[in-house]
Amino acid sequence: MAVSIVKTIASRVIRTGREVGRAAARGVKPYYHSRPSFLIVGAQKAGTSSLHAMLDRHSLLVGTAVKEVHYFDNDAWYASEGSEAEYHKHFPLPLSMPAGGMTYETTPRYLYHPDAAVRIHDYRPDMKIIILLRDPASRAFSGWTMYHHHFATGRNNHLHDALGFGDAVAQEIDALGTTNHDSDRQSYVKRGFYADQVERYIDRFGRDRMLILESSRLRNEWHESLARICDFLQVPYEEIEPLNRNSSKANDKVEYRSELAELREFYRPHNARLFDLIGETYAWD
Repeated sequence: MAVSIVKTIASRVIRTGREVGRAAARGVKPYYHSRPSFLIVGAQKAGTSSLHAMLDRHSLLVGTAVKEVHYFDNDAWYASEGSEAEYHKHFPLPLSMPAGGMTYETTPRYLYHPDAAVRIHDYRPDMKIIILLRDPASRAFSGWTMYHHHFATGRNNHLHDALGFGDAVAQEIDALGTTNHDSDRQSYVKRGFYADQVERYIDRFGRDRMLILESSRLRNEWHESLARICDFLQVPYEEIEPLNRNSSKANDKVEYRSELAELREFYRPHNARLFDLIGETYAWD
């Protein structure tokens, strides 16, 4: 038994030595965590969960096991001593990365948080940014569905919103200007003011380091969208089958048809400003 244990340890030492040698030959440090090369920053309820999982199937792309790390939008964690090292622990060791590989994480609140773009730029000025945008009225409704239906029970029941969709939206609109990203966690309406959010990233990273995708096109034109993503990240295109994560357990759209129509009209000037900013128009009417 002792001889067997010794042989096992010796085998592991030899294998580790070989891995360290290969890592050194590739110019990586074997005992340090990798750092993200790109981030998927939002928007919430725009398909980020599916995109995170699908890109993780690419041979050169490695996503974090925990999809939403929430480092750059967590004010207390970001400001704490040693937080960057803790953040890096969410990423794989270089030894486990494929040669030429890239790692990433996905936190939808990075798009909405007013300081996240600055923090990400301070962390890595050459970071590549992927943004998914969804019709803001549909996004608001999906966000309300999550808080109203999905969070009624279970571990997130403390976040449950008992209001109906129309009342929840009207209450938020009445309070616009008196709440912020921290005091109004749901932010059904404000999260759809995309122009201000996207502009923060353009100001920091420039348009060339950003890829903006519309969620329905991502879903309905997946392979074309994947080709754009691979080109943006400069990795070879690989066939990856589409996934659908976080499907809703409830659908009250018929009941709230008029409220959704009013909200789409409310968003019209905000959407027009976004389209001018990015030079592209989406069919959100």
